[in-house]
Amino acid sequence: MGVYLPPARLQWSLWEAPEQLEGGEKDECYWELRKFIILALKANPNILECLYTPIVEYANDLGQELRGMRSRFLSRLVYQTYNDTLSGSSRRLNGIFAPVARLR
Repeated sequence: MGVYLPPARLQWSLWEAPEQLEGGEKDECYWELRKFIILALKANPNILECLYTPIVEYANDLGQELRGMRSRFLSRLVYQTYNDTLSGSSRRLNGIFAPVARLR
């Protein structure tokens, strides 16, 4: 996971830069900087994980600056987004492990 800054020619053209790049050997995902910040402000769990992980392969000055200000992205939304994520996972697990028959 990571962030990328598109070249200026894409930022200033009629065609927008892709919000997300996926692929690579490691099934990687990179968010365009603007999209990354918007998702961070919405307390997106994947984005917060990216900001708070202790495992960093590479971070340039901008990446270090984002990690340095990561606490600014925390708000009351964190509870809501993580709770929603866990509730959804719980519902999916209950569907998988639902009883086949009920005994009386």
